[in-house]
Amino acid sequence: AIQGTSTEKLLFSLGWKALSQRRDERKATHMFKVSKELVPSYVLDIYTPFLNQRHRPGLRSFRTYHIPARASTKFRNSPAISPIKIWTNTPEILKNSQSKSQFRRRYTTH
Repeated sequence: AIQGTSTEKLLFSLGWKALSQRRDERKATHMFKVSKELVPSYVLDIYTPFLNQRHRPGLRSFRTYHIPARASTKFRNSPAISPIKIWTNTPEILKNSQSKSQFRRRYTTH
């Protein structure tokens, strides 16, 4: 890289996304697979305690998750929990995608 060039300009010129953006996309895709039960049962077991118990069948969203209000910052930023935060902020139209590839395509363009 040329000295003095900002990282953002360099990434833009290469057509690359920032690392944080790529991480968020991966976490959202992971939660899509969890919500559609496309992951092994041991992964589902991690997220089962965070399923919203007030969720009523018939509502538009398939599964909703919550993070306990008293959770520490370290807990909220953990690799298992931080995807829930991203999933909560993901629009319903993306969550209702029919396949993982459709979800990824929609997520990258939203």
